[in-house]
Amino acid sequence: MEWNKIVSKETLCGDFEQIEQIVGQYGEAIIIQNNMPKYILKPFSTQEEPPAQESCQTAERSRRLTIEERRLLRRKLDSTGKRIFVTYYEHFQNLEDPLVFLAGEDFTEASKRARSSTARYIFRQGWELHALRYIIQTDRAAPEVIRRAQQILLREETAGTP
Repeated sequence: MEWNKIVSKETLCGDFEQIEQIVGQYGEAIIIQNNMPKYILKPFSTQEEPPAQESCQTAERSRRLTIEERRLLRRKLDSTGKRIFVTYYEHFQNLEDPLVFLAGEDFTEASKRARSSTARYIFRQGWELHALRYIIQTDRAAPEVIRRAQQILLREETAGTP
């Protein structure tokens, strides 16, 4: 539990702007009463509510990530490499052998397997669209990588709509 998220019920009643800042920064605020967690306050958004006919995988791909999940996603992307993630997106998605599709890359065998493992973790978590959006928004990726990420994201989002 992050201590920065915890606020008293008195603070909730007296200084709601502070609560809004905490929710904005951490995605939620935990309200305590009598020194015990009593409520969780999260922003309401109809966009976060998946339609009833959506599959669990689609719902996971569209939900908002927590701060901890975003940090983990960024670490996994850094481990994989943004260019590698975008260039070999379909290979990671299809669980292909990294020693085959990464043959042209100048990495050791262990590095190829590790990069593939971290990229596949992103897919298992349903975070691949979040990863593409992050790559598009970052200023630390090459323009061609960003363009390719935009193309993949558009294709994935179009394929996900009925």
